Amino acid sequence: MDKTDDSNSSMEKLTWNDIRQLQQKIYQIFVLPNGGDGFVWKKGKEIVNYNDNNAGYQNNIVCRDQEEGRRVIEALLAVQNKTLDETKLRPGKPYNAALAYPTIPPTQTVLGKQKRMPRRRPIADVRFTRAVLLLQFYPGPISLIDNRQLTVLPED
Repeated sequence: MDKTDDSNSSMEKLTWNDIRQLQQKIYQIFVLPNGGDGFVWKKGKEIVNYNDNNAGYQNNIVCRDQEEGRRVIEALLAVQNKTLDETKLRPGKPYNAALAYPTIPPTQTVLGKQKRMPRRRPIADVRFTRAVLLLQFYPGPISLIDNRQLTVLPED
């Protein structure tokens, strides 16, 4: 977020070496934990927002509690060696999570048949598996990590 692929910009230009360093940092933070099984995020019914528009962060982390949301955001910030700014952290808890996001969703009649509606904000453990880099001017995504393995960079 502090470099660009825009040749007309006055910002510092992104290089393949920068991308390789980013790839290594993501690997260290999100793949190596748990003996190489990857970072696990405990997804739930609460939400923690972290917005720092000047630094390019707009995160809405759906999690089980505020501490878990904070842990995920701290890991995201660590990729760029940034620290959490408490003033930009906002918890968001539904007044009644069980009513707003029931574990077993209601049914509804659709085309004359009873159908169960999709679950909203299910509780689950989500394991990190891949990372891609999207740039404004580079055609297509650049795969950094796939199936918790470093990928070979194209270096066009």
